[in-house]
Amino acid sequence: MSFARWAWRRKCGHMSHLSVNQRDRLTDPSREPGTESKTSRLVWDAPALAVASWPQVAKAIHLVPEPANPRLGQSVTISVRDTQYPYICFWFRGNTFNQNRMIFQVEVGRVVARRGGFTGRESLGKDCALVIQNLQPSDNGEFYLIVQEGRPGQNQRWSDALVRLHSEESRPE
Repeated sequence: MSFARWAWRRKCGHMSHLSVNQRDRLTDPSREPGTESKTSRLVWDAPALAVASWPQVAKAIHLVPEPANPRLGQSVTISVRDTQYPYICFWFRGNTFNQNRMIFQVEVGRVVARRGGFTGRESLGKDCALVIQNLQPSDNGEFYLIVQEGRPGQNQRWSDALVRLHSEESRPE
């Protein structure tokens, strides 16, 4: 299963239990019940058919910043908890999948792509953890992780998690 299919299903899957007519009315209120377009049928039937072949949804994963209350100028590690064998990971600034805000993509423990969210202060930690050096005010906010866990050829599944990071100014000693 590709990441794009998973993300599309996550975005649209909440409507897969509706009939074509119900979906049409939600997406196009001017449409009369009992009519359907070939386009809407193709678009909406695709995810409904694909659901049976998708891997299981993983249990919740958690993101934990260490230290819990980082200060500006410090380093912080956002650890990934409750996951086994992270195979592919995507880290983003913000709370959604947005390639312009992607920090990096990791495959099998190696960074394979960096995008617009990468500042040069981020690095990869153990088990897809995100390490940010020299925290800046611009680092305050949400960080979003999408991870495919499991070994190849076994039950692989996609999970995601969100964490809010807030760093405080260093206090003089």
